[in-house]
Amino acid sequence: MRKANLFEKFSGRITDRVSGIKNFNEDEYEIVKFGWQVLIGDMLKFIIILAIAYLLGVFGLILAAIASIGALRTFAGGIHAGGWTKCLVVNGLILYGITYSALLLQSHTPFPIEMAVYPFCLAALLLYSPADHHNRPMSKVQKKYSRGISLMVFFVLAGISLVVKPLYSYIICFSVVAECIMILPVTYRISGNGHGDQYFSQKEISNNTGLN
Repeated sequence: MRKANLFEKFSGRITDRVSGIKNFNEDEYEIVKFGWQVLIGDMLKFIIILAIAYLLGVFGLILAAIASIGALRTFAGGIHAGGWTKCLVVNGLILYGITYSALLLQSHTPFPIEMAVYPFCLAALLLYSPADHHNRPMSKVQKKYSRGISLMVFFVLAGISLVVKPLYSYIICFSVVAECIMILPVTYRISGNGHGDQYFSQKEISNNTGLN
C-alpha cells in the first residue's frame, strides 16, 4: 500500500475537520481532499518557481506566464502531473520554456505566429474545453458554464497579446498554446490522466457537485 505524502496527510486533516461539519460521503470526501491537496501543493510550488525567477531576473515574465495559463486553465481544465515533485518539474519546464522562448524571439514580430496558432487554440477550446479530471469531475452545468468562460478568457488574452510589447505577446501566446495542448485527448492518453465521466456516472457527479 502506497504511503501518503505530506500534502495528502495535511489535506486529509483539513478535510476531516470540514467533513465533521458538512458530513461528506466517500466520493465527496475524496474530491474535497484532492482540492485541498492541489491548493496547498500549488502554493508551495509557485513560491519555489517565483523565488527562482526572482534570482534569475525574470520574475515579472514568469508571473505573466503564470497569470496567462492560470486564467485560462481555471475554466478550460487540463491534465495533472502525477505527484508533487513531477508537477513542480513539469510546471517549471513549461513556464521557463515559455519565458526564455519569448526572450529569444522578442526581436521578431509575433503576429504571424499568433495568426498561425490561435485558430488551433480556438478549435481545441471549442472541442475539448473544459477538460475535467477524475479527481475534479464536472457536471454538465459546470461544463457548459466553464466552456463559455474559457472562450471569453481566450479572446481577452488573444486581444491583449495583439497590443502589448512583443515580449509579452509571445508569453501570452505560448501560454495559451501550452494550456490548449493540456486539454487535448492525446495529451490525456499520453499522460495517463482520465476524465470524470470515465470514473463516475453523470448522476454521481451531479450529486457530488450539487449541479445537474
